[in-house]
Amino acid sequence: VLETYNSVLPGELYSGTARDADGHGTHTASIAAGVRVAAADPQGIDRGPIQGIAPAAHVAAYKVCGKLGCFQSDSVAAIAQALLDGVDVINYSITGGTDPYSDPVELAFLDAYAAGVFVAAAAGNEGPDAGTVNHRGPWVTSVAATAQRRTFRTTLTLSGAKGATVRLSGASITAGVTTPLPVVRAADPPYSDPRCEEPAPAGIFTGKIVACERNEAPVLQGYHVEQGGAAGMIVYDPVPSEVLTDNHWLPTVHLGKPEGDALLAFLQAHPGAKASFPQGTAQNGTADRVAMFSGRGPGGDFLKPDLAAPGLHILAGHTPTPETVLGGPPGDRYQALSGTSMATPHVSGAAALLRALHPEWTPGQVRSALVTTATTKVVKSDGTTPADPFDTGGGRIDLTKAGDPGLTLDE
Repeated sequence: VLETYNSVLPGELYSGTARDADGHGTHTASIAAGVRVAAADPQGIDRGPIQGIAPAAHVAAYKVCGKLGCFQSDSVAAIAQALLDGVDVINYSITGGTDPYSDPVELAFLDAYAAGVFVAAAAGNEGPDAGTVNHRGPWVTSVAATAQRRTFRTTLTLSGAKGATVRLSGASITAGVTTPLPVVRAADPPYSDPRCEEPAPAGIFTGKIVACERNEAPVLQGYHVEQGGAAGMIVYDPVPSEVLTDNHWLPTVHLGKPEGDALLAFLQAHPGAKASFPQGTAQNGTADRVAMFSGRGPGGDFLKPDLAAPGLHILAGHTPTPETVLGGPPGDRYQALSGTSMATPHVSGAAALLRALHPEWTPGQVRSALVTTATTKVVKSDGTTPADPFDTGGGRIDLTKAGDPGLTLDE
């Protein structure tokens, strides 16, 4: 049984209920305990079967965030209620807890530990700098994010004058633009908004693909250019970062830093260039690579994070009725998100399985089993340098071994 993060965005359609308003809570809960479905179909595209880590677990969801934010008093109240409700595991995919000695939520987690409840909490998405890890209390299992084997990719093909072409690989879980269309930079007149932060006037992008510099809300960027009639969007990173696979309002490809530079250079050299890209497909990625955004240690008095788990391009549930455009177009029940929020319920689900297998284990023994059996064959974000304990703690969890560690430490 786990606590999940269900946020409410302005409008409060679901005020007074635990109903998910933006999809984050549904996503994390279904990663931990979602039952098997034969065909997950984000944006109406069949991506095959998926299931959560512990699909037979019961879920108790406590909404602690609203349109005014996430108040610690609400989190503390939810944790107390979860203990009264008899949960075995708490999932907390919310940032915070950098001072375990004074933070009310971290101290509530200490109560949970004393009550025999295992707590997994997100390491945060403020990496890759050192000392950015969240949830530093020794009684909380702080979870970092790694890449998994599967990713969703597409290839953007640009064509210019005199037969010039370039092909760039990017991330996408949306439909594609199969007929080459003119590409325009959002920074150019008449829109003149490089980060696509304002709704485009109707009709200015009709029949065109718009290139936007990525900001913190790429789904909203897509909504803005769609208002101008855009047929597709290219999001490019101004700095090195992970490419994302959001449920966009229109066909979209996300390019990383080197590919984004190549895009801008081609558009500069070839005014009037056209582009196309097919529907994103599931492809093999570099597994066990630490996500660039994942919070790093050291974490104060204790070695943090404790563990790592997959947190990049995770396909799981979504709410079909998001309250704002930030949740993407309505009707979708699945999405592929990235973050330590997604890595954390992998550990929560794993803890639920271990509690079922070894009901006598304390939270310390559950963490001990996960940490001592984790794989250390993980690389840093560059894809080659071996990761260290400040990246992943004990390593990436391995459920083929965690159930029989041979020795557990109740610490």
